[in-house]
Amino acid sequence: MTISQKKKVIDDEIEFCDEDILKKMLNGQNVFDALSQKEVEEARARSNVYETIGQSIFLNRAAVKMTNIDSVFG
Repeated sequence: MTISQKKKVIDDEIEFCDEDILKKMLNGQNVFDALSQKEVEEARARSNVYETIGQSIFLNRAAVKMTNIDSVFG
């Protein structure tokens, strides 16, 4: 096993996806750089109700989502 430096960029990771699509996706993320932390948190809360779940009997949000799916589909 080889341990190397931690990679901090993914702009050359094109083994499993098209290079143009990757670049467009990474450039699209730049719109978030202009937002304040508060704006990002508010947008995240509006787009994903599980962001605000806080403490519950489950270990993580994925468990809550799976419980919801189980309930919906019986």
